[in-house]
Amino acid sequence: MAIYAYDERDLLQQVAAGDELAFGRLMEQYHVATYRVVMRLMQAPWMAEDVVQEVFLKVWLSRATLPGLDNFQAWLTTVTTHQVYDLVRKQQRESARLQQWQQELHLPDQQGQTATTDYEELVQQAVAKLSPRQQAVFTHLKKKAIAGRKQPGC
Repeated sequence: MAIYAYDERDLLQQVAAGDELAFGRLMEQYHVATYRVVMRLMQAPWMAEDVVQEVFLKVWLSRATLPGLDNFQAWLTTVTTHQVYDLVRKQQRESARLQQWQQELHLPDQQGQTATTDYEELVQQAVAKLSPRQQAVFTHLKKKAIAGRKQPGC
C-alpha cells in the first residue's frame, strides 16, 4: 500500500506540473469509481458520463492543489457528489422555470390538461397587423397545416 500511495502522490505531483499524460493515467485509475458514484446518486446512465467529464475538468483546473491533498479519492468523491447535486439543482430550476412560463403563457402542461386561448389571441393579434396579402398567405398555410395533420400517416 505504501508504494501505491507514493505512486499516487507522484502522479498528483506530475498532474500539478501540467503533465497531460499523468492526468490521463489519473483519469484511467479513477474513472470507473467516479462513474459508480455518479450512478449511485443519479441512476441516469445517459447523464453520468457528462458528469464524470465535468468532474475531471474540475480536477484539471484544480491541479495546482492536488499535491496538498491527504486523500485524493475522498476529495474526488466530494467533488463528484457536489457536481451531481449542482446538476440536480440546475434541472430543478429549469423545470420550475418551464412550469412558470407555462402558467404565464397559459400553455398546456406536459399532460395537456389546460386549454389555451391566450396563445391563439396573440397569434390573431399578430396576424391582424399583417398586410391583406400576408394574412391570406398565413391563413392558407394554416389551413394546409391543419389538413396535413388530419391525413393518416402524417
